[in-house]
Amino acid sequence: MTECPNSEDLAGILIALQRRDRVRRIRLGVHVSDMQRIIAAIDDGFPMLEYLCIMPVTEGSMKWILPRTFRAPRLRYLILTDFTLPTQSLQLIPGAGLVTLTLESVDPSAEFNPENLLEQLSLMHHLQLFAIDLTFPFPDNGGNGWLITIHVILPNLRSFAFRGQRAYLEAFLPHIATPFLESFYISLHNELTLSDAHVQPYIITAENFTGKVTSAVLQFNVWVCRVVLYPDVGVWMYSWCLQLNYRNFGWQVAIAAQVLDVIRPVLSEVVHLTLEFQEGSATTQLARLLNNPDSEDWSKVLRAFGNVKTLSMHNGLVGEVSRSLLSDGGEYSVDL
Repeated sequence: MTECPNSEDLAGILIALQRRDRVRRIRLGVHVSDMQRIIAAIDDGFPMLEYLCIMPVTEGSMKWILPRTFRAPRLRYLILTDFTLPTQSLQLIPGAGLVTLTLESVDPSAEFNPENLLEQLSLMHHLQLFAIDLTFPFPDNGGNGWLITIHVILPNLRSFAFRGQRAYLEAFLPHIATPFLESFYISLHNELTLSDAHVQPYIITAENFTGKVTSAVLQFNVWVCRVVLYPDVGVWMYSWCLQLNYRNFGWQVAIAAQVLDVIRPVLSEVVHLTLEFQEGSATTQLARLLNNPDSEDWSKVLRAFGNVKTLSMHNGLVGEVSRSLLSDGGEYSVDL
């Protein structure tokens, strides 16, 4: 759909939605103000609907919500963005047949706590792809954390993606089992601690991860650090990706070292390692010098890749990485 449909377009859309027994796919991408009438028309059963994607062009803080009378028993693909839909409202959508569920820019007022989300996922036995983007911070029960009493097995899940705060992920991830997970992506908001709890979710993921990994790329720049694992060299689609939004280069390498240490079993078949670095302005380069990583952190990064045969790196990292190979006596470390 166009972003700014005219009155004739809207009338045609509303007429089409009246043929509920024939509608198989709905994809909305209009401004929220133009979409209110369309959303209101999705107020009954759609017995043949298999695909529903609602990605409005938002206007400020405007959000939307599905009518409570909406039903789609054959729904298999559900993509929702910029919504205030409470977690409990997912009960309106029978989850048994869903294979794809993408929830983006969830409003914190939507009561989307981890316990409620896990309850809904427990009904989605055929789910293969699950992605959730919690753009805004969610209150964690007044700083006391969430009390989770449910454990969910997702036997068919192949791809999992999460973007949001660490507290939500650490409350959610330990309570799901993904025996056949092949693709994993996490992007965390900036954190101010390097605690052990930070890497706990990746231990769980490493135990459940079954994807093939032979190539690893560590990307460092002024804004973020990424640890990306690929099934082979030159492959575009990653198997495992972690993005950490730290602007401190020393912290980036320290956190990467922690994470790589706990997912070491996943790295046993990695034979190609690439270290990338994006240099910025003179100001950002000075900030980098003031926050240089410790040589020991670089050593920990390299030790996580015990079977690497090919190492490539940015010129700006050669000196630091070379120094990390030396022992205290100035000799090259035997285990590296």
